[in-house]
Formats: sequence, structure tokens, C-alpha cells
Amino acid sequence: MQGTGIGTQDPLIAEVVRPRRLVAVNITEWQLMAGRERLREAAAAAVAGDAARLPVADATIDGIISVEAAFHFRSRKAFFEESYRVLRPGGVLSISISLSSGGQ
Repeated sequence: MQGTGIGTQDPLIAEVVRPRRLVAVNITEWQLMAGRERLREAAAAAVAGDAARLPVADATIDGIISVEAAFHFRSRKAFFEESYRVLRPGGVLSISISLSSGGQ
């Protein structure tokens, strides 16, 4: 599962990680639509959702990738709690922030 934006990174994630299933989550549907070609190329499932309320069951996700998205979350604490909820034991959370984007 990963926060997709307009899907720029999705084909690369699909190629390098080779996940069984790639779920691209974004809170705004227009960004999912803007990235639909990249999502198709990556064979990613596009899901409209909030990173602080992920639309998946407990302990069902192997990995979460969040690239330069944290400054958009309504609550980073809620995002981390939600990540803990949905990740399987041993699951991986990968997060990066861009200080030039206002990340703190």
C-alpha cells in the first residue's frame, strides 16, 4: 500500500518491489484520475482514502510507502497509529519527507 499522488513512483515500485498486489491510496480522486495511466502500468489498484483512516482490515498489509506526503496528513499521529493497525506483524513502514515541502 502506498500514497500515490499522481502515480509517478508506482511503475518503479511495481518493478523494483514486485508486490503481489499494489494498492495506491490518495485522499483526492482527481489525483487518482490524473495518475491512471501510471497506475495501470503498475497494475495498481486505485483507492480513495484517508491515510489516517485506511480502508483496510487490521493486520492485512505487508508494507506501506509514504513519499513526501506526511505534511498533508490531518494528523501524523493518526497516520502512524493507522499504519500500526493495518500492518501485519513484521510489516514495513517506509516514509520520507521533504523539508523543502514544509515537512517538520
